[in-house]
Amino acid sequence: VGIAEFGQEIYLFGTESLEKHGPTNDNDDPFSPVGGGALSIGCACPNSIADVAGRLLWIDDNHTVQMLTGSAPTDASPEWVIRTIKDEPDRAAIIGTAYEIGGTIWYEISAPTFTLRYNIKRNLWSHRETIGMNRWRGQGAIVYAGHLLSGDCAKGTIWVHDPKRPMDGDDPVVMRLVSPLIHASPAPLAVYSLHADIITGVGGISDDPEVSAPKAMLRISRDGGRSWSRPIAKSIGKQGQIRRVIWRQLGTFERHGGAFEISISSKVAKCVGECLLNGTAGSG
Repeated sequence: VGIAEFGQEIYLFGTESLEKHGPTNDNDDPFSPVGGGALSIGCACPNSIADVAGRLLWIDDNHTVQMLTGSAPTDASPEWVIRTIKDEPDRAAIIGTAYEIGGTIWYEISAPTFTLRYNIKRNLWSHRETIGMNRWRGQGAIVYAGHLLSGDCAKGTIWVHDPKRPMDGDDPVVMRLVSPLIHASPAPLAVYSLHADIITGVGGISDDPEVSAPKAMLRISRDGGRSWSRPIAKSIGKQGQIRRVIWRQLGTFERHGGAFEISISSKVAKCVGECLLNGTAGSG
């Protein structure tokens, strides 16, 4: 169902197996099976096969993302990624893309219902979405004339990747982080403040307030993520203005706890490190 050239060898993907072929000195039969090169690992999504920086990646017949760097592949996907892949009704439409930009190596899988992005160096997965969609509009990636290019699956245009201009075409890129459920069960939890380690002073000189005065938004859920409060905005600093981003007096959470969501849509560089909650368990 799929084929890949990797490390001067040919990999043939079946639905339930993977076979490796190596070069020979026979001009009539230039490749032959490598002894011990057959593996009982198949490929469920032929268009997911991609290679980058000495790594071959694909989605196997158990809907797991496999990564091959030597003689044997390793599982590169946590359980929630596997569930997302299995829940896609059109798995044949899943497309894999691998590329390197800004010193970071990425593997992305896109489908009609999702885009997942894998930071290979940090071994971290994340969702990637364009505003108004449940997936990223970009599709594929090639290097041409020194630029990394992707296609826009919605409009058919070509995008140039530029780390200094975080945009999806004309749409800003939204960074969203959602905390796990936080509680002090069986006692209530009083939260006095949330401190976010957000890169600040990134605003630019512009008539667009999204650029000149960027903000971070906080939403709070007090029912396990089923509903969310209105966003509370905090400035993350104009150009050269360094500040700590703190939300105060966030109220009390009952024993079932709550969750917090931080989002940044401004057209500036975005980076969030640690977040710290300052609170007390119990009525005190």
